[in-house]
Amino acid sequence: MVEIGNRLIERLSRAQNRVILAAPFIKANVLQQLFASIPTDVELICITRWKLEEIVAGVSDLDVWNLIKERPNSHLSLISNLHAKYYRIDDSCFVGSANLTKAALGWSSSPNLEFLVEISTQNNEAKAFEVCLLENCIRVDQNLYEEIAQKLENIKDWLPPFLFLDEEYLASHESYQNIHNLPILDKWIPSLRNPEDLYQVYAGQVDKLTTISREFALRDLEAFVIKKGLPRPIFEANIAIQLLEKPIIRSLDSYFEAPRRFGEVTNYLQSKLIEIEDIDRVWQTIMRWLRYFFPDRYGLSIPRHSEVFYRRSAIVDP
Repeated sequence: MVEIGNRLIERLSRAQNRVILAAPFIKANVLQQLFASIPTDVELICITRWKLEEIVAGVSDLDVWNLIKERPNSHLSLISNLHAKYYRIDDSCFVGSANLTKAALGWSSSPNLEFLVEISTQNNEAKAFEVCLLENCIRVDQNLYEEIAQKLENIKDWLPPFLFLDEEYLASHESYQNIHNLPILDKWIPSLRNPEDLYQVYAGQVDKLTTISREFALRDLEAFVIKKGLPRPIFEANIAIQLLEKPIIRSLDSYFEAPRRFGEVTNYLQSKLIEIEDIDRVWQTIMRWLRYFFPDRYGLSIPRHSEVFYRRSAIVDP
């Protein structure tokens, strides 16, 4: 299967305008090899998913970011329900089963049985897929990279040995890859008032929660794809990463390029969620989720008795 990787490199070397590399598993050493073949003036969009247990298992690399940030005209984005392998090079498009790993591209001593086929970029399904992909991913910046790296460091000691699996097992294990029904494109907004209670419902520890809290928590859990039986640190780290990909959260994250007062945020949310009546409560709930799952990313100050919410990477704490 050596020809898969070599064929990809040969086509990348003839890229003139834009390359999109989208795959759930991307290894830094493979990406570096592909980079060497792409002309430096070509725009590069790399899209992958970072699940903490997959990074620990060694099938994905956070180091991908360190390569991409050094390359001009390039950016990295994440989408947690990515399962497709989609490689577009100008007007050529390759789809199939091969991730950007040595085993998948035929560059290891034990290569996988994979395939990539070329289809037209005018294929309607391919065009729709690419639009969906680009509209629903979240762009990585240094701040987000450091947040995920820190969460990974925090949970490493919690990860049980069974998560350290080889790539072939991960690629074929249906329960592990149960990502097809992730409602990432929905209009989900958090319902549960106290996000710290989410894990209790996930773990079946509901005795101390009210009925309405249990119902809200179950509704929220349906919006995430989480394996069963995770300890709290791993569960919450996975929730945090998927949370940033939710459309309303992505929108707010960009909005917080500047500090925003309470009324500004609710007006902004109302313009996005016109069917919601109690927008103050919605923002209060979202704010709790953001502060709970991303205490280092977001901040809240209350000068002159008015709440000001902000993203720390966009501004020095006021």
